[in-house]
Amino acid sequence: TLDKDIILANVGSNKVIVAGQEFLLTGVNGATTNTLDFVYTVQANDKISAQDFDIDGADDIVLTDVKDVDGNSINFSSITDSVALSNESLDTDLMIGGGNKITHTNGGVYEKTASAGWNADVASSKGFINDGYVIAKLGNTGRVMLGLSSDDSSDSYRSIDYALYADSGIGNKFVIYESSVRKRDTSVVYAAGDYMKVTRSGTQIKYYHIKASDGPHAKGTLLYTSSKTSNANTKLFLDSSFHDVGAKLAEMQIFSGKNLPFSVDVGAPKPIANAWHIDSGAANSKGVFTIGDEIKLTLTIDEAVTLAKVGSNKIIVAGKEFLLTGANGTLTNTLVFTYTVKINDTVGNKFFNINGKNSIFLSDIVDGDGNTIDLSSITSPVKLSNESLDTDLTIGGGNKITHTNGGVYEKTASAGWNADVASSKGFINDGYVIAKLGNTGRVMLGLSSDNTDSSYTSIDYALYADSGIGNKFIIYESSGKKRNTGVVYVAGDYMKVARSGTQIKYYHIKASDGP
Repeated sequence: TLDKDIILANVGSNKVIVAGQEFLLTGVNGATTNTLDFVYTVQANDKISAQDFDIDGADDIVLTDVKDVDGNSINFSSITDSVALSNESLDTDLMIGGGNKITHTNGGVYEKTASAGWNADVASSKGFINDGYVIAKLGNTGRVMLGLSSDDSSDSYRSIDYALYADSGIGNKFVIYESSVRKRDTSVVYAAGDYMKVTRSGTQIKYYHIKASDGPHAKGTLLYTSSKTSNANTKLFLDSSFHDVGAKLAEMQIFSGKNLPFSVDVGAPKPIANAWHIDSGAANSKGVFTIGDEIKLTLTIDEAVTLAKVGSNKIIVAGKEFLLTGANGTLTNTLVFTYTVKINDTVGNKFFNINGKNSIFLSDIVDGDGNTIDLSSITSPVKLSNESLDTDLTIGGGNKITHTNGGVYEKTASAGWNADVASSKGFINDGYVIAKLGNTGRVMLGLSSDNTDSSYTSIDYALYADSGIGNKFIIYESSGKKRNTGVVYVAGDYMKVARSGTQIKYYHIKASDGP
């Protein structure tokens, strides 16, 4: 928008470059206006983050022959830096106050789980000066407040300078509180999934309700404009307070400036982490497939695609063609390929892999935007099987444990936590250990960063098969008892301890299901 009228020219070729994309001037050549509109149609594989959604500088604005009635071109000398068109949340690592009364899930939901009352809050450590806003999604209709504060002096609503109160006690209606004083009953009804928004624009504080169906980028309904001005140079922070047990807020964010967090993402679908899996159901207890067994290979991607060329699209594994199954036209994010074992087939677990992306044929399989699956992340063979890292385990604690050729380790002397079996080789990233219970004698299996002694006290993460409490599993970590699982085991069952990402997980596998 300009401060005076100009005459449009070169419509369709004059442009503004935003994140490398050409937004073309629209309208009619010769038209007089002070508002110039530029458009861009999102293409397949476009991906622009909120951080990059900007005009880098005046050189990215091309307005040839666009002039005012006196023949002056538009003066862009005031543009000395990039022009931000989108926004990013100032603080994605919000702080929970009030002890352990609020939990935060990976999905971004904050939920009060204990102790009703205005005694727990979520707040930001970063704030804004000048314009900015906070926004959150109502997870349910539990009583909660969201707003802006110059500091977070308590866990109560009383320390929130400008608070929008979702009050389920009066029929799910919004109320305005400022510095603990009730300022306005809005009589506006909200529902779970709606958004609360509190802004500072100039020196004015404004409160908004946005319906779930309109989405968080909508302008929403203005509920109230504060009669109290806010100094634009006073830094404001996200603040909140939760009253009811079960009250939830999701998508809590704080933004500096007035821009909304726009981005473009029609990127190609990609394999997720741990995308490839072999269904071991047809294999025997040693993981061996035999003649006639159907081996299923599953690829999971991060968005749905439409299946095509079922029965001819394929993945080559150790020279064998695993063919795509399903029905053409089906929408799914899970692709299943099968191969039936034939006579004379021999593939060792060392070679049970996909050599690279050139061994994957997925013609005409596209997402809703027409993008094919992006396999660029596959830069080395994809291992579908595994080999034991260490087949020469070490026995500690003297001669109290014997090892037979059948792979059985048995304690033969001196009861007590005074003998162990450990590996000399380890893993980084993901991995696991597994063992079969030969009987119901007490034993622990787990993972350690080192093996300092022969006792369980040196096992960092231990699964304990405890025959002393009715053959049930217990979890120990660094010698501390963490959990009585209540799960019963029998001889022949398997114990398994795994690290996946940064998580340690403990498993029980029944003998009948196999390792």
